[in-house]
Amino acid sequence: MEEEQEVIVYVIKIVDLPGNEEIYYCRSMVELRHNLVPRLLTCTPCISFSNLDGTVIDDNNWLQHVDENNMTTLRVINNISVAEEMKTWTKDEWEIALEKYITVHDRGILDALYWYCTPEIKIELKELSMEFAAEHGCTNIVRELITLNEISEKCIQDTFLISCSVNHTDIVQLLLTYANGMEMEKCNRGLYIACSKGFQAMVKLLIDHGVDINGKGRGALYVACNKGYESIVQILLEHGVKITGEIGGDALYVSSMYGYTKIVELLLQHDAEVYGEKGGRSLLKACKKGYKEIVILLLQYGVDVQGEWGSRSLRGAQQNERDDIISILLEYGAVWKDDMAESCQDSPTFRYTCS
Repeated sequence: MEEEQEVIVYVIKIVDLPGNEEIYYCRSMVELRHNLVPRLLTCTPCISFSNLDGTVIDDNNWLQHVDENNMTTLRVINNISVAEEMKTWTKDEWEIALEKYITVHDRGILDALYWYCTPEIKIELKELSMEFAAEHGCTNIVRELITLNEISEKCIQDTFLISCSVNHTDIVQLLLTYANGMEMEKCNRGLYIACSKGFQAMVKLLIDHGVDINGKGRGALYVACNKGYESIVQILLEHGVKITGEIGGDALYVSSMYGYTKIVELLLQHDAEVYGEKGGRSLLKACKKGYKEIVILLLQYGVDVQGEWGSRSLRGAQQNERDDIISILLEYGAVWKDDMAESCQDSPTFRYTCS
């Protein structure tokens, strides 16, 4: 069995970086350089170190500055040529760097942006940084940028929607707190996005903030039903989402179409309208799809089958060869139309009811 070798880890404090002092744990100068590369946005040859008295330290003699506790303090010298090069970067080059480093939550790129970016594109790139930070959940970077008071209202709103779409509730909370005048239309859109993704915590946060859960057109309830997110539908119903009129009818219809039995039951329990076309369309679709449990629920909650929708539902069930559903419809009073009789004579249920 090979003898285990002792691994010495050096504790190195780096001073003079932008912001606070930095502590690194490493086993060699090479490893230290590797760790510092992303922080300084440069390549290894452009990083050099000195002792606090100004003496330059190279890879071969840095260990002599380590004390008995394997700890030392070094000063970083950032090569001036690197800064000069960054001053010439195009917008595309900055975008690549911003996305690369913000993706890994490294805010060092912001310092470089503040110092070296040309004024003509600096504001635009700061706003782009906001969006990158929101996408990757970098709350501290978003907070830093938003407090600069240089970010446009449109950028804040776009960042809000991005955060809603990737479920970063802490960033959404920050933006809602900071941007007191966030357009309600954007807030409604954020709720719609959160409902479409099934993000429960985000939905609750937005509702608690006062976002209109009804919105305009096919809103939050419809998309939650369409996606089959029972828990989201439950949250919306508990907070009083409107389920009367067209909104409720569309929600009931799409839930019936996709066979979401639990959601259909929830809607019916909260008094979704089932009279006339609103209930008839849902019943017809459930019959065509063969969703027996949904058919029973709709009938139990009062969908009228004695008129046109009952006859059409019989035809839908017959086309799907669901004699069990036909039988249920007939029990609730559905009637075959005369012009349907000839085409339905092969149905055992039809023959039974006509005998």
